[in-house]
Amino acid sequence: MSALTTLLNTYRNAAVSEREKGTYFEELIVTSRSTALRTPTP
Repeated sequence: MSALTTLLNTYRNAAVSEREKGTYFEELIVTSRSTALRTPTP
């Protein structure tokens, strides 16, 4: 399993509702986008 799959499965298991699952996913995307924007490309 990839690290992303493992992380998503953790979110699925921790969430008590579909809405909470969506919130976890949205926060993941926002964090990954902001990190990607700060990371210089070679």
